[in-house]
Amino acid sequence: MERSLRKWDDEEFWYERTRSRGYGIKTSDYTDQLLSRMDLSTDRSVLDIGCGDGAISVRLAKQSKQVSALDFYPSYLGSLTLRTMANGLSNLKFLNIDWFQAQIGMEIEPHDIVLASRFRRMSPLRSFLNLMNSASRYQCYLTWTVEYRGMDASICEILDREYYPLPDYSIICNMLESMGISSSVEVFKVTELHRFESESDAVDNAARGYKVETNDTNAQIASLVKSNLEVRDGFWWQESTVNWALVRWDK
Repeated sequence: MERSLRKWDDEEFWYERTRSRGYGIKTSDYTDQLLSRMDLSTDRSVLDIGCGDGAISVRLAKQSKQVSALDFYPSYLGSLTLRTMANGLSNLKFLNIDWFQAQIGMEIEPHDIVLASRFRRMSPLRSFLNLMNSASRYQCYLTWTVEYRGMDASICEILDREYYPLPDYSIICNMLESMGISSSVEVFKVTELHRFESESDAVDNAARGYKVETNDTNAQIASLVKSNLEVRDGFWWQESTVNWALVRWDK
């Protein structure tokens, strides 16, 4: 797990991939699929760990009593505030806290439901799961990709760079079992569609964060990206499907 996160620990890569402007318009039914599988109600509170720009937190707030959106990066506060205001919500707050340093019961009050959606930084895993469990009154939900490599693996091969895939979600279930916690797993398929104005936008988007130093390497990456594009209605489209495992346990 630590090896698979190396590129995310690279400050420059992290900035380019998650902070700089992406290209095109990306849509996905991930949030709809996830929320339809959660036991949400207007009398329960939710803690959203690693909320990012708050897209899921806002949806949660419409179906819950109170939502706490937690993220280590304060730069997300602006986009979350705009989303909250645009939706007229008063039951959503932002927590700028490092999850591994969080003090449950002091900095963070226990919530009815705790969610870690597409959260990659779960190492050390036992500590992460212990925190989730201690912060929850009723239920915990966690999502993890299932046998997904995506374009990153091919780009790393072109760059002659080691690629470490994320471990299988079973490691999470096994760890929970060793902690005396029984969990259930449901795998669901998500369709992602990315629309670009041009081929070059698609190539630039895929290469964000990677240090491409030669024209030959750039040409290889461009060829890879273009082979996955479809042209229609004056745009360039990239479609992919990703399987996600929803790990759930009750208190």
